[in-house]
Amino acid sequence: MIKQIINIIFPGIAVPISWAWWLSASMIEYEITTPEKVCIALGTFYHETQDFTRFEENFNYLGKRGVVEGGNRLLKVFPSAFRVFPAEQRKYQAQLLVQKSEKEIADFVYENIGGWGYRGRGPIMLTGSKNYDTYVSIRCSVDLANSVSEPKNGSKSACAFMRDIFANANPDLVDFNNPKDPVLIEIFKRVSGSEMANVERYRSIKKVFDVMVGAKFFNKNK
Repeated sequence: MIKQIINIIFPGIAVPISWAWWLSASMIEYEITTPEKVCIALGTFYHETQDFTRFEENFNYLGKRGVVEGGNRLLKVFPSAFRVFPAEQRKYQAQLLVQKSEKEIADFVYENIGGWGYRGRGPIMLTGSKNYDTYVSIRCSVDLANSVSEPKNGSKSACAFMRDIFANANPDLVDFNNPKDPVLIEIFKRVSGSEMANVERYRSIKKVFDVMVGAKFFNKNK
C-alpha cells in the first residue's frame, strides 16, 4: 500500500526505486501504516529532501547568493551558533564563514553535536552524534554514519525517528486543514527543533494529504 501511495503522491518526481522500496518496508517495520502517520511521514521526508532530490545536507550557502545574502541566510538558519560573538559582529562573522568550505561551515555550526561527520542525512536529515547513536547504531545495528545516506539505513533510521515522534504526538488528532494544528506544530518542533520552516513543512504535508484524500486513502476529509 505504501509504495502505491508514494507512486500516486509523487507521479512527477523520480523517487529512486531503492529509496521507495526501503521507505515502504521501513514504514511497515516501524508501524507507520495509518493514513495519518503515512501522510505526515511522507510529507516530512518530501520537505526534508527537497522533493526527494537530495539525501545529504547542503552547506553551500554561498552559491549564487553572494557573500552578504549567503551570510544572512546562514545566520538565519543557525542563529545559536553565532551567539559566541557579540551581536554587532554576527553578520560579519557569518559572511566570513559562508566563504569557507562546506566542512568548515558544518564543523562550526554543529560543533556541539559532532560537526561535519554528523550533518543531516537521509529522508529525515538525521543530525547530530546523539541521534546517529540512537537511530543508526542502535536501531540499524551499524556504526557507519555515511550509511544514513544509503536507502536501507537511511529509511530505517528515518522511520524509527518518526515512530518515536508519533509516540509523543498523536497524529490521529491532527486536523490537516489547519496549518496551526497544535499536534502538527508539536511534530514540527520535535523534528527540527525550531519553527522556522513550519509553513513549508505544512505545505508539503498538506500536498500529500490532498492527494491521499483524492485517492481515497482517507475515508473522509479530516
